[in-house]
Amino acid sequence: MSEQIEEKWFKFIRVKCKEGFIDRWMGDCADNPNNEDKSRMHLNSTATFYRLNGKNKWVSSRDFKNSINSDVGLYGAEFSATEIWIENMR
Repeated sequence: MSEQIEEKWFKFIRVKCKEGFIDRWMGDCADNPNNEDKSRMHLNSTATFYRLNGKNKWVSSRDFKNSINSDVGLYGAEFSATEIWIENMR
C-alpha cells in the first residue's frame, strides 16, 4: 500500500512494508530531495531517490540494484523495509 506525501518543496510516494516503509521520490535530475530548495534549472531527465523509514538522507537509485522499485511493490507485504533496503544496496 502506498500514499503520496508532501515535504518541503516536493511530493513523494511512501510504500508501506511488513515493518516500516520506503519513500520514493522521482523528479528532474537537476533536483535533489536532500536540498532545502528546488533547483531553478530543468534538465529534462529523471532522477529517483529512496529513503528508509523517513530517516537520514535520500539515496540515489544509482546506489541500488535495478530491482529495488519492483521489489518494494512485490515484496513489501512479506518483508520489512530494512530487509528490502539491504538486499538491494550495491
